[in-house]
Amino acid sequence: MSHSVASHFFLKVKKLEMMSEGYVWIVTDTNMSFFHSMDTLVVESMQGVVGLKPCIPASKELHNFTLRWRRKMYIDHPNAEVLELDPYGILAYEAIWALAEAAQKLKSTEISQGGLMLYEEIMKSRFKGLSGYFQLSNGNKLPLRRFEIVNVIVKGLRRVGVWTSETGNITKELNSPSTSDLEVIIWPGGSATIPKCQLIQMSSKKLRIGVVTQSPFNELVNVVHDSQSNATIFSGFCIDVFKKKACFARLCFRKIEFLKGYIHYYLPTLLRNP
Repeated sequence: MSHSVASHFFLKVKKLEMMSEGYVWIVTDTNMSFFHSMDTLVVESMQGVVGLKPCIPASKELHNFTLRWRRKMYIDHPNAEVLELDPYGILAYEAIWALAEAAQKLKSTEISQGGLMLYEEIMKSRFKGLSGYFQLSNGNKLPLRRFEIVNVIVKGLRRVGVWTSETGNITKELNSPSTSDLEVIIWPGGSATIPKCQLIQMSSKKLRIGVVTQSPFNELVNVVHDSQSNATIFSGFCIDVFKKKACFARLCFRKIEFLKGYIHYYLPTLLRNP
């Protein structure tokens, strides 16, 4: 889920007392990369959450750029709190750099010929950027290979380890030659003890499950209405996984409702009217 959806989600989770000891919440880099822009109340509701964050290696260039960025932020917005520079801001800067370099190489090209040539020149971009080696493949930047494993503690993030996607290894520090255990994680409820897997005793109240109908990938989520039986059929990988987990956890359903639109728009309404 996006960081905007996560803001609504964790406030509701805290209200339902599901951020107490025994619970585990793990989120993706989409949430953690924008953590410093989240509201204080949201951060307070995420205590003990564990997640991933793109690992940008420390360097002199990155340090100097961060100082310049903070100085400019203070000059342009003197009354605003200077936030952290998130990894996607760094990647955006590198994309602009690639565009500027390509435009510089084609500055003498006629406008009528510039569009395609500019695109081709951008695709050739190769340079050492702030996040590491910058290169495009099929129109996309090569994915980052390393991620920080971070833990939400008080008002910030604490790094507990580094995960390398290519090997699957987890180390305490970047470029560490050997794998090792993570630093101690503080889980929801303030406990350092790893929560045990257990089935939650559910009440007799059945759940309402919202499924997005406008999924870009039918293989993941597909919703079809059968006019003959007047039934809505849900299928796809995500649906199958949910059903398996629901069966294991002995969850009961009252019905499945689908949304004509995107979850970012409808979720706040669902959270206000459970």
